Amino acid sequence: MTLDDRLRTVLEVAADSDASARAQYQQLVDLLGSGRTVADGSLVAASFLRLAALARRIPAFERAQILADPALRLRSAPLVAQLCEGEEEVANAAIDAADLDEAGWTVLTSVLDDSLQNRVRSARTTGRARSVEAPPPLLAERSKKRTSLADELTPSAPVPARAPRMPAPPPPPTPMPTAQAETPAVGDIAEIVARIERFRLKRREQVTEEIVATGRKSSVDQDESLLNDEAAETAPPPIATTREVDCMISPEGRIDWAARLSPMLTGLMLSPSDSASAKVDEATSTALRRQQAVRSGRVTIGASPAISGVWRLDAAPHFDPVGRFLGHHARLTRDMGSAPDRRGDLVRQALHELRTPINALQGFSEIIQQQLFGPVPHQYRSLAAGIAGETAALLAGLEEVDRLVRLRHGTRTMSEGETAIGPLIESLLDQVAPMLDARRARLSPRISDPGMTVPVDEGELERSLWRLIAAVAGSAREGDVLPISLDASTEAVTITIGMPASLAGLDDETLFGASPATDSNEELATGMLGRGFALRLASAEAKAAGGNLERDESALVLTLPARADEAESEREAVA
Repeated sequence: MTLDDRLRTVLEVAADSDASARAQYQQLVDLLGSGRTVADGSLVAASFLRLAALARRIPAFERAQILADPALRLRSAPLVAQLCEGEEEVANAAIDAADLDEAGWTVLTSVLDDSLQNRVRSARTTGRARSVEAPPPLLAERSKKRTSLADELTPSAPVPARAPRMPAPPPPPTPMPTAQAETPAVGDIAEIVARIERFRLKRREQVTEEIVATGRKSSVDQDESLLNDEAAETAPPPIATTREVDCMISPEGRIDWAARLSPMLTGLMLSPSDSASAKVDEATSTALRRQQAVRSGRVTIGASPAISGVWRLDAAPHFDPVGRFLGHHARLTRDMGSAPDRRGDLVRQALHELRTPINALQGFSEIIQQQLFGPVPHQYRSLAAGIAGETAALLAGLEEVDRLVRLRHGTRTMSEGETAIGPLIESLLDQVAPMLDARRARLSPRISDPGMTVPVDEGELERSLWRLIAAVAGSAREGDVLPISLDASTEAVTITIGMPASLAGLDDETLFGASPATDSNEELATGMLGRGFALRLASAEAKAAGGNLERDESALVLTLPARADEAESEREAVA
C-alpha cells in the first residue's frame, strides 16, 4: 500500500468524535512526517488543510502529548514548520520530536521566529534521545592536508540530528600534549556548527549563481543536480531537473520561502497578468485571493532558465490560532508532460459517485422483484421492476457520458477493425424502418459502393451509426422523406443523411444542445439524454475514428477514413 493510498484512506474517514479526531491527527502527522515522497500533490494540500482543521478542535496539551510519542516520525521540515506556528507548547513538542537531516534543520532555522531558533539549535545538537547518555566526542584529530575551506570548518565526526550515532573507531594513538586533548566546550561546538551553516548557505548561493551564469555543471551540490548529466557539447542543456519544490506563499501571493531553488523562486509574485514572471490561471488566482485550497493549479514561470516552464501548484491555506490568514503552504510540481484535465477528472469522479447508489438501488429492486428473500406482493414486485428498469436506463446514460468525456480528452479511442460499410448501413435502415412507418415517413437510400470498408471495429461503428440515424429518424413527421447516401473515394467514406424539416430549421446550438427525449420511442432510439447529446457523442466518435461529423445546411455529413490497402488498390486501378 503506497503512501498516497494511506493518506487517501485516512482523509476519507470522518472525524465525528473527539477520539477519532485525535487518532486522525496522529495518523496524518505520522504519514506526512515520514519523509517519503507523495506522488499526488493535491493529497498533501488536503492533508495540511485537514491538520489545520483538527488543530482547532484538539486542545493544545493533547496535541503536544501526541507529538511527544516516541514512535512518531517527524522527518519533514514543512510539517514541523507548520506545527511550530501554533501554541508554544505544541511548537516545543514538535521541535523536540523532529528528526531532520542537515538541510531540514537549516530550513527550519531560517523560517521560524527568533524565539524558537534557540530551541531549534538545542534540539539539533542534543536531540530527544541524547538525554540518557553522554554525547560522543564531536571533534577528532584533523587530517594533515585540507583541500578546501569547507574541510577546515567541518568536524571530522558529524553532528547527530536526533539519536546518537556510534562514534567512528579512534585513530592510532599519537603522542599529544595534555593541553590539546581537552574536549571543546558546548558553546564552541555551537559556534562551529553555526559557522558551518553560514558557509554552506553562502557557498550554495555562489554555486547556483555560477551555474546560472555559465551553464556548466557543478560538483558541489550533487543532491540537487541543476543540470542534466549528459549534455551536448554544442549547446547548453536544460538547467533544472528539480521536479517538486515545497514553498510558502504570503497572503499577497508572493513566494516567501522555497525548500529548493530558493534564490530564484523567493520573491516571485503569483499573478494572472500576462506580464507577470509567475503567471497563474484565473481559477488559481481566485482561490489564492479567497484564501481557499488550490488543487492542480497552473503556474507558468518565465524567469531564470533553472525555473522557467509550466508548474502545477497545490496549496493549502494556513491560519494562526486566532483565525488570522498567514498564507499558503504549497508545493510546485514541474509539468513534465501535458497538464491534467481537471474538468474531465471531476466529471469521471462524479460519475463514479453516482454509479454506487444506482447500482445499490438496482440490486435491491431485483431482489424484491425476484422474491429472493421470500414472497412479495405483486404490487411491490411491479414497482420494483419499474425501479430496476429506470436504474438500468440511468446506468446506460452514465456510461455514455463517461464515453464522451474519455473520447474528447483522448483517453479512449475507437477500436480498430475492418468493417464493410454498405451492408452495415442497409441493416440499420431495416431496423429503423418500423419506427418511420409508424410516423408515416420513409427513407430514400442511395449506396454507390457497398463493398467499401473502414478501419473501425464493427460493433463500435454499428453503435455510432445507429445513434446518428436514430437521432434523425426520431424527429421525422408525417410525410417526411429522409435521403441517405453513401459515397466512397480513395481517401474516405462519406455518409450524408438528410434531416427532416423539424431539425433543418434549427440552428447549430439548438441542434447539438441539450434536448431530453420527448417520448418513449425517441428515448429508446437516442437514449435518455436526448438528440443533442447523441449527436455530440457521434461527433466525438467520428473524430476518434479519424473522421468528422459536420452539418451541411439541411443534412448531416459523416466522413470516415477508408482502409489504407483498399485506397491504395483503387489508386492503382485508376492509374
